[in-house]
Amino acid sequence: MKMSVTIVCDCGRVITFNVKQDKDGLHLIDSIDESGVLTASPTTDYTTLIRCVCGHEIELY
Repeated sequence: MKMSVTIVCDCGRVITFNVKQDKDGLHLIDSIDESGVLTASPTTDYTTLIRCVCGHEIELY
């Protein structure tokens, strides 16, 4: 199953994450901020570090 998750960075920028769920949990497909900038690459890791264009880092588990 695929779904989108939206978070707001401390700077106020909105970032939407596209994730897929399988038997192993949630996996990041990609993330795109409000200006269309790709902020993360696909991964199968359980922890993903997202870096906002303002410099803040958001860690997802």
